[in-house]
Amino acid sequence: MTPINAFGKREAQKHLGVTPAFAKKTDYAAFQAADLLAFEFLNSNRRMVAAGDDKLSLNELRKPIQGLLALQPKGAAGQWGIHDKEAIERACLEERRKAGGT
Repeated sequence: MTPINAFGKREAQKHLGVTPAFAKKTDYAAFQAADLLAFEFLNSNRRMVAAGDDKLSLNELRKPIQGLLALQPKGAAGQWGIHDKEAIERACLEERRKAGGT
């Protein structure tokens, strides 16, 4: 175990009460992909918040997020963004209406 990993393990045990298991990056490629996705969404959300009331078009976002959004089903990109409580409630009511509920 490298000195950095030993230090991290000791600090995690001391402050968090957990013992981390360190592994090679190649053992967790899926986590690396998820980290990249989270990083791209975070950057895009920061740009949207900074834009305030000004709308951003998809071509104003970074190329990696544009590519990821292009892989989504048609119409999904229009649902992507920052949603407040009222928007979520409206979406739920709309879906209920479409399903024939009241």
